[in-house]
Amino acid sequence: MSLSSLREDIDNKILSLFALGMSYRDIQKHVAELYGLEISDGAITHITDKLLPDTSFAQEYKIPEMA
Repeated sequence: MSLSSLREDIDNKILSLFALGMSYRDIQKHVAELYGLEISDGAITHITDKLLPDTSFAQEYKIPEMA
């Protein structure tokens, strides 16, 4: 398994665990058990931010006033 393939596998595992509602601490423990790696909160955030849709359109959208 190549390094990029392993990284993708770990990223996908983190995304799956996060989507299931696991806390960062639980994700860190799981990754440590599976891969023998320590991963920081910042690294998890960087990976889980991939789940956030592009919300830039919402910043410019104006809600119509109700009469």
